[in-house]
Amino acid sequence: MLDGVLIRIGGKDNTVPVWLKDMDGTIHKCEANSEMARELIKEYLSSPLRVTGQGDWLRGEDGAWTLERFKITAWESLDEKPIADIVNAARNTKGNGWNELDDPIKEHHHMRGSD
Repeated sequence: MLDGVLIRIGGKDNTVPVWLKDMDGTIHKCEANSEMARELIKEYLSSPLRVTGQGDWLRGEDGAWTLERFKITAWESLDEKPIADIVNAARNTKGNGWNELDDPIKEHHHMRGSD
């Protein structure tokens, strides 16, 4: 799974190069079949996407992973709403546990291991 904005797509063969730029600025060079490419072209330079598929990764001597090849088999648009808006909307829904928390955003970060 990779997240990013579609910044390049094109090719002449059945395997179409697709480039995604993630939030850190890293460009992931992927590929898709022609049918998938026709779906993705509508998202060119649009909102962020999440693509899923099959990837080949190599682990370097320093322990860092490098993507060697990624074939996209599915995708979905990502919601660009800030996490604070999403958590506040959940907090305002009657009958959920978020209403009982003093700081739901802090709790969200804690659950994700990013505090």
